[in-house]
Amino acid sequence: MRRAFALLAVLALAACRPAAQASSPGDDLERAVEAWRERTPVPGVVAIVSGEGAGERVLVSGTERRGGGEAISADSQFRVASITKMLVATVVMQLKEEDRLSLDDPVVDHLPRPTPVAKLLDGVTVEDLLAHTSGLPDSGRSTELVDALVDHPERAWSVDAVLKIVAKSEPEFAAGSAYAYSNTNYLILGEVIEGATGRPWHAEVRERILNPLGMTASYI
Repeated sequence: MRRAFALLAVLALAACRPAAQASSPGDDLERAVEAWRERTPVPGVVAIVSGEGAGERVLVSGTERRGGGEAISADSQFRVASITKMLVATVVMQLKEEDRLSLDDPVVDHLPRPTPVAKLLDGVTVEDLLAHTSGLPDSGRSTELVDALVDHPERAWSVDAVLKIVAKSEPEFAAGSAYAYSNTNYLILGEVIEGATGRPWHAEVRERILNPLGMTASYI
C-alpha cells in the first residue's frame, strides 16, 4: 500500500449508455478520466469501465506518486482506506449471526483491553458504531492528528495512539440521537472484533472474506 498514494475510481456505466460502448482510444472516456484526475489532489487514477454487451475497459492516468515518477498501471497498488469499513462491518454482522455479539450490546462489553476513549463510550452500542450514530469525534477531522500525519508520513500509528488524541475531545452528541460520519467508530469496531474472537480484526477479514474470495492482491 505504500507504493502508491492514489485514488481508485470505479466507473460503472449502465446499459443505456450506447455512446460509451462505441468508444475508441483517445475518446471522451479517456479525456474524462484525465480531466477528473487533473482537478483532484491525486497523482493517479485507474478506472474500470463496463457496460452490458460492451465488455470491460481499464483506463489509467497519472503516476504512482505525487510529483511524478513511475506511470500508474492497472497493476498499481492503492491504499484500501475507508473500503476497510465495509469489510469490518461484514465481519461484525457475521459475528452477530454466530451469536458472539448483539448489535444492542454496549461496546465496552466487547473491548479486549482498556481504551483511551472509555469516557466517551457511555451508552454507545455496537450498532451505534456501525451506523455512525455514536457521537464519537472523528479522528479524521483532528487537526492534531492530520498535522502529525503530514509531518511524519512514515510513522506507524497504533489504534491507542489515535484514540488518545480523540479522547481529548467531547462527544458531538448523545449516542443514538443523531448521525455523523466518524472514522473513530470503525477503529473501535476493530477492537470489538478482537474482543469477540480473540484475534486481530485483519486476521478475521483475511480468513472470512479475502481468502474465500481469492483476493490475494488485497492485504492489510
